[in-house]
Amino acid sequence: MVTNLFNHGTASTTTVRTNYQYKELGEFLFPLEKIILATENFSSKHEIGDGNVTKVYKGKIFERSVAFKRYYNKGEQQFFNELEIVSSFKHKNIIPFIGYCYEGGEMIMIYEYAVNGSLDRHLQDPDRRRRMTWAERLKICIGAATAFSYLHSELGDECGKVIHGNIKSGKVLLDDNLEATISGFGMSIVVPKDQRQAIIRSFGTPFYVDPIFQESDMLQTESDMYSFGMVLFEIVSGMLAYHKRRIGDERPQNLRNLVRRYYDDGLENLIDPSIRDSIDDRSFRVFKEIAYKCISFNLKERPSMNRVIRRINEALKIQNQRDASTLTIPSLLSQKQDLRIPLEEIEKAIKEFGKRPIGSGTFGTVYKGKLSERWNNRIAAIKCLKLNGDEGKPEFDNELKLISNFQHENIIDFIGYCDKDNDRILVFEYAVNGSLERHLEEPDKDRPITWAERLKICIGAARGLKYLHLGGEDKKKVIHRDVKSGNILLDEKFEAKICDFGLSKSGPDYQPYSKLFTRAAGTPYYIDPSYREGGILRTESDVYSFGVVMFELLTWIPAWDKRSIGDSDPQLLINLVRRYSLDKLVDPLIKDKSDSDSLRTFADIAYKCIDLNLEKRPTMY
Repeated sequence: MVTNLFNHGTASTTTVRTNYQYKELGEFLFPLEKIILATENFSSKHEIGDGNVTKVYKGKIFERSVAFKRYYNKGEQQFFNELEIVSSFKHKNIIPFIGYCYEGGEMIMIYEYAVNGSLDRHLQDPDRRRRMTWAERLKICIGAATAFSYLHSELGDECGKVIHGNIKSGKVLLDDNLEATISGFGMSIVVPKDQRQAIIRSFGTPFYVDPIFQESDMLQTESDMYSFGMVLFEIVSGMLAYHKRRIGDERPQNLRNLVRRYYDDGLENLIDPSIRDSIDDRSFRVFKEIAYKCISFNLKERPSMNRVIRRINEALKIQNQRDASTLTIPSLLSQKQDLRIPLEEIEKAIKEFGKRPIGSGTFGTVYKGKLSERWNNRIAAIKCLKLNGDEGKPEFDNELKLISNFQHENIIDFIGYCDKDNDRILVFEYAVNGSLERHLEEPDKDRPITWAERLKICIGAARGLKYLHLGGEDKKKVIHRDVKSGNILLDEKFEAKICDFGLSKSGPDYQPYSKLFTRAAGTPYYIDPSYREGGILRTESDVYSFGVVMFELLTWIPAWDKRSIGDSDPQLLINLVRRYSLDKLVDPLIKDKSDSDSLRTFADIAYKCIDLNLEKRPTMY
């Protein structure tokens, strides 16, 4: 049983509920030894965030990516408070609680890992912020508001209501589909259903804290509403509450002051430049009006979370109608003017590394380059397409249309593009460890890639394909059509990144039997035989190609390379796989160092991926 620490020690006639129903948490208890192993003893390379009394680390438990929230510096009260509260939540917009550890002086909460990190980090990253459309931002607002509505009014009479107490963009996490999930309940308060407020010492984060609460120490759901209003203005402005911005000749001011000062003038100058040209005026008006009511000094004017959800849904509907009426390739490109990089900038970037190619393909060459300060001095992979007449241009337009809308840690990060005269150039994040194909071709015998690392690569690539098959950001299913080891890049941590969308096709979302009729395309040795013969493209075609990659990882034999087993003639990988048992296929460098059950389980799913019967192939999700 967990000790009750909801009473924050302030005497008053109105008290915080102290008889909250506990829950046996033994089933959620994790041994410290496993956590130390998963984080390599809390190594700095696993650290992904910190706070006043916490540090957060990324790791894996049972091949599941999780976040370990480690309390320190007198954070015991917040630890127990958070543990007691979150163990009872079940809501899609609240970060899933997995377990905890209270051992050897350590206090650790374990949550599902949010692939796209926190909203504040998203807003601070110029590239990620530029790619967040207004519709996507509205969906994030709705998801977060839905969670707060659950806390404020949907827990039932027995549990009362929960006041978060520390709402800010750093507590709004984003999953692989940019769905908002709420975190950070260390300061939260449980209040009986019939009690309106709790009197406690002021706490929270400066620039988000309700000024009425600061002066009265009376915490209520309206206090959360004020903080959420500040998050809403962060989302539309692209600036964080504690940052300062200059408008006109005025001195730089923080977000709260700018909103108060310029609201009557319309706030148009406050809109994030990344979305200013694409945001619908009516959608913006609906949004700013409800956001401004959230931060009203009159508590009675502050809306409920349910009303916020209704109004933002209305703003989203208006925006979607506008987007649907202008959804063409030219209009999509016009919305992405801020992603255009001048040719002179690209030429200068390539010179930094001596204009030496790092890769090539059917339609062009890839160079390594260093961009200027305007693009945060990023090291980039610069893909220069060769145009012979119209050849290559459709692939450029297609890849630009798709990749500029993707946001996922296992999809290569898109930085910008250039389409001046006959130059067609795409600029991406540079993957330090190159492609999986390169490692297959030139294995490092001094430091072979371990089975655990191969599994990590496989899981990352599968997550990237899952994201595409489920519809990405605009919920339109994408079939990659050229899944292969050459299109799986590896960053400094050997995290897989899917790349090269020139041949990809998008289609209807969530149809049980969705197919496209198209000329078969892709790379020999990876193409699904049923697609090659019939020209009928399905997500199952990607699954087949991914199965080939899985066997490359298992055998460490490139799909196009011919190898002999025993005295047999040299054969391609797919022929070896069809002909020989698992024992003869596994890479000798990992065979004796890997768990046999792990190898067998992996091979079983890989065989299902390349099954000639489409119905027997698994989905990526």
